[in-house]
Formats: sequence, C-alpha cells, structure tokens
Amino acid sequence: MRLMLANVAIAEENDDFAVNCLGKIWKRNFELVKDRDTEITSKFCSWGIVGMEGFRYPAIDMLNAQAVLQACVRGAQEGYDGILITCFGDPMLDQIRSLVDIPLMSIGESAMRAASVMAKRFGLVTISEANIYETKHRVRQLGLSEYCAGITATRELPEKQPGGIIHAEDTIKHFTDAARELIALGAEILIPCCGLMSPSLRLAPGCEKEYPGGVTVIDGVPVMDVMSVAIQMLEGAVKLKKAGSAWIGRSGVYRMPTEEALESGRMVLKDDRQRFWDLTL
Repeated sequence: MRLMLANVAIAEENDDFAVNCLGKIWKRNFELVKDRDTEITSKFCSWGIVGMEGFRYPAIDMLNAQAVLQACVRGAQEGYDGILITCFGDPMLDQIRSLVDIPLMSIGESAMRAASVMAKRFGLVTISEANIYETKHRVRQLGLSEYCAGITATRELPEKQPGGIIHAEDTIKHFTDAARELIALGAEILIPCCGLMSPSLRLAPGCEKEYPGGVTVIDGVPVMDVMSVAIQMLEGAVKLKKAGSAWIGRSGVYRMPTEEALESGRMVLKDDRQRFWDLTL
C-alpha cells in the first residue's frame, strides 16, 4: 500500500527540519500502528505559509489550502493508494475528495469522528486561541457538537511549537495545563489539534526518562494519538476500495466534476507556481 501525506507547512527541498526532525518523528509515530507493507511518502511544497503564525488567521490559512489541493491531485495522478492531509483544520477536505478517486483523510475529521466512538465527550486543545472559533465551527460541520466538552488552546507560543518534535518538555507542560481545563469540563478523551503537537506528546522526544511511553494519559483521561488514528482510518478505507467494497458516496457532496467542468476550471486547477518534492518516511 502506497500512501501520501499532503502537508500545509512549506519546506525547501531537503530542508533539514523537514527531513531530520519532522519526517523522522512522523515515521516513528506511524510505525507504531501501520501495516508492515505500507509505504508512506510526505509531499512538501516550497510555496505557502512560512512558520506557524499564518495558521492563526482563516484568510491566510484558506489561501494556503491551494497547495494542499495541488498536492492531492498530483498524488492521485502519481498512483498513490490513499492520501492523508496532515493539518487539523482539514483544508479543502470535502472539495478535494470530489477531485480524486482514491481515499482521502485528514487528521482533524479522523480524530474527532474516532473520539466520538472512543468516548462520549472529547476535549480539543488547539495551537492558539485564534483557532478556537474555526475548530468549534468544524465540530458543528461534522455534527459532533454534543460530543464536545470544550475547546481551549495551548499557551505555548506558535514560534516555539515546532521545537516540540525535538524536545517536548514545554509542549507537554502547556498541553497538560490546557487539558486539565477540559477535564474539569467533563472531557473523557483529549485531542491535540495539530500534526506537530500530537507526535510531540505521543513520543515525548527529549523527555523519554520522564515519559518512557509518551504522554498517553493525563489525570486518568486518555490523550489521542491523532496521527496513528488517521493513518489507520486511511489504511482501512484503502483496503475497502481494493476489496471492491463501498468506500465513498458520489451522489452528493463528493460527486466528481464532469469533463466539461474540469475544462472550465483548468486555469485554477493547475497552478504552476507550486513546486513539490517528496520525502520517503
């Protein structure tokens, strides 16, 4: 099985942080649960949001989603069996599903839908207070408001958060403080709302002595391994498709555009400004 990761954050080709930090921690995280024969490639774009600050603002975040769309379309053309969007905001998820005929998951939707099975009340920790409103809106879109005990934000500064995948001490501290607010509101499972935050907690890099098994529970409440949940859901959908079982409904939101529609939109569907490079995990 060949799976592709579509990333929102940009990186120049062979960027040291992407290759030696982000790629390696994602690889370790996925290897906890993925099938042995599953191959995962991360597709990076050199065009888009620089750093974390822009993700706090919906207009900039929305414009950046163009790169995710282009990556997914190219991934489908390159023969991948499935694609995972590694941003909790699920950028253009429904729209891209209507353009590619392979299973497509995103970590936000996957985590929240799984949480509604794992517990009756989940709590969400976002990357900043600026993301609370859009996360609440996403919960409503998914029809999961009755399962949401609350949403709060980590107090870790945006510019410090990528460092959590190298040394997680501050990420763990700030997440724990935020998590306790949600536990007080009745959260029965805790969801770190970021593809950086979640592996930082699950693997606790630099803090292995204090957390030899990672941060999987806080005050008796489990912490979701968002990346593992998402890759498992994607593998499952790919297996359904390969078996010839139903895996998506195409008569409604996910209906695919006609050839005429694709032709009319070809100028916006193909953006040659964007350059991608692949990292095998």
